[in-house]
Amino acid sequence: MPPKVLALGLDPAAADPAELTGLAPELVRSFIDAQLERLGAVGYEVTSCFVDRGATAEAVVSLALQQRRFDCVMFGAGLRAPAHLLLFE
Repeated sequence: MPPKVLALGLDPAAADPAELTGLAPELVRSFIDAQLERLGAVGYEVTSCFVDRGATAEAVVSLALQQRRFDCVMFGAGLRAPAHLLLFE
């Protein structure tokens, strides 16, 4: 049975455009999706969970965690940025 990973990340559509350093949200989302596909290709079962900047983030993550058991939760770079660090602290 492959390890189950919850890939938790800030939805690029909800990000401050300045945080995307001039990149379109669609391009950032495409890059993230490609990286998660790479994890799947090496044997992980990945579930994506994109959140906004706080309004519904807790409810979205809570629902994802209730739906199944995960072996690991991976926090994306956007959520580890100083501006969003306290969101899940």
